[in-house]
Amino acid sequence: MNNWQSRKILVQGITEPLAIHAVAKMKDYGTNIVAGVGIGRGGEEIAGVPVFDLVEEAIAKVEVVYMSIIFVPPNQILDAVLEAMAANIPRLILVTNHIPPLDMMRLFRKAKANKTVVLGGGSAGIIVPERVLLGICEARCYTPGNVALIGRGTGLLDEVAWELTQGGIGQSIAIDLGNGEAIGSGFSDWLTLLAKDRKTKAIALLESAMMGNEEAADLIPPHFKKPIFVYVSGRFVPIQPFSQDTTKLILSQCSTSFAHGSTAEAKLAACDRAGIPVANSPSHLAKLLQETLKSEVKRKQKPVLTSNHESTTLS
Repeated sequence: MNNWQSRKILVQGITEPLAIHAVAKMKDYGTNIVAGVGIGRGGEEIAGVPVFDLVEEAIAKVEVVYMSIIFVPPNQILDAVLEAMAANIPRLILVTNHIPPLDMMRLFRKAKANKTVVLGGGSAGIIVPERVLLGICEARCYTPGNVALIGRGTGLLDEVAWELTQGGIGQSIAIDLGNGEAIGSGFSDWLTLLAKDRKTKAIALLESAMMGNEEAADLIPPHFKKPIFVYVSGRFVPIQPFSQDTTKLILSQCSTSFAHGSTAEAKLAACDRAGIPVANSPSHLAKLLQETLKSEVKRKQKPVLTSNHESTTLS
């Protein structure tokens, strides 16, 4: 998670209204956006970023790209993803919502074959506070620290980050998995990476009761050393009938999406099985994290005896 400033970022669909707004904010935050793609708009500039008609034209100019952030309309997402994969871009963030289910099936299958990491659809992206903004997270909600946030649900990441920031708890990184019927990388993929991140001391998993998901609790490694907490929003929202649309039912079984029949009760039961503390609200989550982080500091500062019986402090 280091050297973000040197990593080249491409934006596909840079001429879309949301992208135009997001690109300016990302650049102001220090994100190294080197090129954009907008069909028929090649030769223009948006927020100082050169625009090309095709991904291959952009790659020929800027060479290796670390990640592409995709804003194209839903009916163009499959072509955009295939174009990025053909250019060997290894990481994709799909900001686009309401992607056709069959297109999602095709792009997930292609991504798996190419070993391409896909975040989304409907993802707000990733933010490493005061270092890099990749997507549409609201940067003012975040502050540097050592709690990682992984969320799934519209606006949930920003809401919880703001509550933590107000409580003096900073974030090492925040990742929005997306809010589509199916998503690419899931909780377990990011937990594996965060287990090795020295800056991250605790992790909060943020879920919406309407998303149908208890995978996070069930797939936490049995000997995971860092403290993990869960907050489930919308626990008291009336349960809506589950979709009976055939393509959505099939899609839920063909990606890293989550169980179609999940409810808040199912999520809480999964957390209970895994022994994971559950917060009742964002403010309760902040309180749990404060207590855990203070305990960790006290543990490290506990005096120990050296061989000559002198007291010292663990660093």
